[in-house]
Amino acid sequence: MELININNRKISLSPFFVFLMLILMMQTVSAFEFNNTKFILNGQNIKTATWFNIEVYKIFLYLEEKNSNYEKIVSNKEKKLVKMEFLMDVSKEKLVDAWTEDVASSCIRDCDRQVKDVKEFLKTMPGVNKGESVYYYITPDNIDVYVDKTKIGIINSKFVDESVLLTMIGKTSPAKMKNKLLGISLPQVPDLSE
Repeated sequence: MELININNRKISLSPFFVFLMLILMMQTVSAFEFNNTKFILNGQNIKTATWFNIEVYKIFLYLEEKNSNYEKIVSNKEKKLVKMEFLMDVSKEKLVDAWTEDVASSCIRDCDRQVKDVKEFLKTMPGVNKGESVYYYITPDNIDVYVDKTKIGIINSKFVDESVLLTMIGKTSPAKMKNKLLGISLPQVPDLSE
């Protein structure tokens, strides 16, 4: 059993202690304050890409009050916060393509204008590096976008708030991501190997 010295005190590094420290370090923040608004973690997921399931980013949906009904989340006028912690570098071009495609496929009204407004905003969006976080601070009819809490700009477009949310939690969203962000437990598949 190893001992470490902290402030002239010897502390045992038993396996249990190490395990407990790892658990505490990996805990997700369940309450979060951003722009003077208090949010509660509604759900989280890891976005993967390609056939090899390469982990691209962790995504967190924070709301003012927990809610598992996507229609109510999209339609209510409360502020929302989406945080994406990037697990790999993503180029500006890939971000632009993904954002444009997602908004175009999830949009339910005034889509041409929204896609145009998003493309215009994305001219200012940089690529994102591994370890950086992107925040979407969503209020009715606009989204403030931050990279590591540095404001990049505002997407000020009617209905863009609902389109962006629908890319994550709408009818056409991948079921696993949608359910996890809504805080809905997925059914357990029984182990038939026994």
